[in-house]
Amino acid sequence: MPTDSPINTQRTIDSFDSLIRERNSAIAEFDLAVFKSLLVRLFTVEQLALAKVESQAFRDLLIYLQPNLRGSIPCRKSLTKYITYAYEESLVTVETALANARTKINLSFDLWTSPGRRLSLLGVVAHYLDDQWKPVNVLLALPMMHGSHTGVSIAKQIHAILTHFRISENFGYAIADNASENTACLDHLSELLKVDLEKRRVMCMGHVINLVAQQCLWGSDVDAFEEELTNVTAEEIELREWRKRGPIGKLHNLIRYACHSSKRKDLLKTIQRSQYCRLQASQTTTSPPLEPLRVYDLILDNMTRWNSWHDAAARALKLRAAIDEFVDHETANYNAALARYAGSRSLKKRPPKEPSLLSDLLSADDWSIITQYVELLQPLKRATILLQGHVSTSAKDDKPVKGAIWQVLPIFETMMSAFEQARERYLPKATLSHRSQQADSQLSAPSSPLATPSPTPVRTTRSSQSIPIPRTFAPTDSSASQNEPIVSEEQTTEPDDAEDDGPSESQKHFSTNINLAWQKLDVYFNKTDATPIYRAAVVLHPRMKWRWFERYWEKKPEWLKAAREAVEELWKQYKDFGGDEGQHPNPSSPIAIHDEWTPMDGQTDKTDQFKAYLDEDWAQVPLHQSPIPYWISKLTVWPQLAQMALDVYSTPACSDDPERVFSEGGALLIPRRRQLSGDHVQQILCLRSWQRSGIVALDGALFEQAVRRADGAPISDRLPVPNNTYESDDEVLYHEHE
Repeated sequence: MPTDSPINTQRTIDSFDSLIRERNSAIAEFDLAVFKSLLVRLFTVEQLALAKVESQAFRDLLIYLQPNLRGSIPCRKSLTKYITYAYEESLVTVETALANARTKINLSFDLWTSPGRRLSLLGVVAHYLDDQWKPVNVLLALPMMHGSHTGVSIAKQIHAILTHFRISENFGYAIADNASENTACLDHLSELLKVDLEKRRVMCMGHVINLVAQQCLWGSDVDAFEEELTNVTAEEIELREWRKRGPIGKLHNLIRYACHSSKRKDLLKTIQRSQYCRLQASQTTTSPPLEPLRVYDLILDNMTRWNSWHDAAARALKLRAAIDEFVDHETANYNAALARYAGSRSLKKRPPKEPSLLSDLLSADDWSIITQYVELLQPLKRATILLQGHVSTSAKDDKPVKGAIWQVLPIFETMMSAFEQARERYLPKATLSHRSQQADSQLSAPSSPLATPSPTPVRTTRSSQSIPIPRTFAPTDSSASQNEPIVSEEQTTEPDDAEDDGPSESQKHFSTNINLAWQKLDVYFNKTDATPIYRAAVVLHPRMKWRWFERYWEKKPEWLKAAREAVEELWKQYKDFGGDEGQHPNPSSPIAIHDEWTPMDGQTDKTDQFKAYLDEDWAQVPLHQSPIPYWISKLTVWPQLAQMALDVYSTPACSDDPERVFSEGGALLIPRRRQLSGDHVQQILCLRSWQRSGIVALDGALFEQAVRRADGAPISDRLPVPNNTYESDDEVLYHEHE
């Protein structure tokens, strides 16, 4: 047994006195301004509710850690004042960063209404290459919108932002969706800036793909269908409205039924486990090994997000066997309940209610149509993933760069080819013959990150003629209680002429929607002619140049001629630029530039740079990589042409950055924080965006300066912030899409 010994770790009186002296010294050296700056940084960066600073439990904790804080902890109003000063202090830094941009400043913008419909805000995001040739995507402003959300009022807001940040002269391209108020906005902004913004408008490809997918899924009356679903209240009526949409509507109802309760969800999981056990029991020594068991839930789709339906359908196809057994189980339970009711002599009992899924049973033909929908939507899903995101200078893990403007035309061609092949496969022969007689060209699917080898389809795009929807393929009501087709005023259906082996109602829905989606895609393909940026982005890619057009538009010489003229016209705007050395400095770029990309260093100033570029052999730049590093290396060789290319490639293909801001704003304005003013929402979200972009550091120094200035400086010393909110009586409709 060990002997007892004195405890050596007991503090002596001297060591205790030392600790007391150290603690008193720390209290004496406490800087209240530094504490406040750290507190403001915490609430800003972590997006904590400002009211929490007035929580007694939070204050007790702070006072315990620092007794000197008693009576000195700022209140909620003080925090908002400190954040405002930090925002105003940072404005100068942001203005300097914009002034040092190496490319034009491109803007994406969109409107947003906050949860509870209390705030209407306009998100304006800038896209450019900074002084280190790094792509920057930064929120410039999030002003409130008062009155009608019209094109004129939006234009005034954007003009005020351009003026405040002094970037009107360096304004590049505008990226927005096809809402009518955005068109009116750019028209009015063109008048204010005295420039033609019609040639600088970039369509949001995410919006375009969404419209095409909605046409493919829901047909021509997408808005009417959404309104019907909004107005219906009774569950049976809503289910019937979905049922009218054919197999995809019935699948929606079936998934909703299966996910209605945890009991049904658990039943579906139990069925999956039972099926796996039966499969294990049937295994023989020669059978291939089974994959580990994975139990899935069904995915509920969202009407406003087409890709959620794609994911829901893909998951349902994966679980088709389990769904079929689930339906059999529910049907058996209902039949058993009917039998018990029939055998009961009680007159007070009501007959069991028929499960709604019995009206949404999916036949083999329905499952086939759902499979075809998922396959048809795959190119749209891949295109969305590829085109969304920020402009980048390099690919990651050998995956294609995202958000690249040069990918738009090849992806358009790929999507067109996919829908044309579907038309070849599913449209009636008479319609295909009619289209073949009108077509005057044949193009193969283009080489793009989405392209796959496919037969050569017939192309009639970019023509004023569209293929009429066949009369017998009009959208129909496929519900169990009503099988009569829906016929428009211009169409008549003659059921007597239909053959017994004709297409099913589901096939009619599918073939009609394919045609409508193709026509919508063709409309937006034609809109790429409005601005030269899409064609210039392909030509200026050193791997493609004109050979891409010469290959895929070979049978359309008028398209190729128009493309050459458009790119030449854009080049003239840069060609005669003075070539100021200050405007095109010799870059000190952190990006790795390969020496073999600069074989033309001996070019003289008298040589037409665009011609010299076209005469040069195409560069070995992989298509999944960005061409931005190539053009940075050419700034000393072809300064004007390189500047044009960098202006083009700094433009994103989608206006999804404002959407990201709005998502962040939704997280900021949780129910307990919806009293936050529009100005404070703008300040917090701008500060966070400026930090992410590397323009502003939300460190203690910034907030300490803001706190000291706010506590000691008079109000008149505050930095000016533009009052860029306007009201307008302009009658442009809000968010009406073509």
